[in-house]
Amino acid sequence: MKIDILFKSPCVVFTLSDIFEPSVIEACLEQFPTDKNLFQSDEGGKHRIEHYSRAMAKLLSQSAHWRSVCRRLSADDILSCLNHMEIAEGREPRRYAWESLNPIVNFVNRHIGNRQLVRQTIEFSLLDDGAFLVPHTDSKNKILTMMLYVPEQQQCGSVDYGTAFHDFADGTHKKYENFGNIHFNERDFPDFQSDSRIIFRTPFSKGVLYGFLKNSHSWHSVPKINLRDGEYRRSVNINVYTMNESIISTLWARIKRIIKNQ
Repeated sequence: MKIDILFKSPCVVFTLSDIFEPSVIEACLEQFPTDKNLFQSDEGGKHRIEHYSRAMAKLLSQSAHWRSVCRRLSADDILSCLNHMEIAEGREPRRYAWESLNPIVNFVNRHIGNRQLVRQTIEFSLLDDGAFLVPHTDSKNKILTMMLYVPEQQQCGSVDYGTAFHDFADGTHKKYENFGNIHFNERDFPDFQSDSRIIFRTPFSKGVLYGFLKNSHSWHSVPKINLRDGEYRRSVNINVYTMNESIISTLWARIKRIIKNQ
């Protein structure tokens, strides 16, 4: 796995390459779901399959390739990557451990190993022609976001479909501190359009993970996209959250989700 830091301010943005076998990525491209009946719809034209949904469970049960991608994304070197990004931003790196279904493992990691437990979720995202994601900074308990793009051939490498990162004019940064993740709206941020500028837009490339550390200024968006009939913007969003619940909450939450999806 190769790490490249693209910039460090206003938030650390990076790429991870050489992380997947090309044959696995090609198989995943072919097996990306496009049946909208599987997706929940959001404002702005985004459709998503959530991590704990019945549709996700069905998808993973039918695709060994996507299961292998998910396993790779929860390997320990992803946490080492997180530490690398924290150092790049000037933070003191923390000791992390993936949450476990076993409460004893969670207890040992948290109270004996003095590690911060973290949880990973994966979301399949599908955007239609004219869809967009308004500028936002991501939820308060998220610490790391990564995007695995699944481009169609004519989209590959184009920045027209990538994620945009925003910065602000000198002297205005303070009023755009937004750790609470208020999404852009004219009432709360009336001068956003004049104060902000897009400083980087990710190429919509396959097989490369783009990611960033969440902070108060990790403003990002997907500007309105133009697509042909039958064409979609496809991606997989990988999120890492801090887990501050009790050490048995993971097991209990999983049981409740199983019951709900029956």
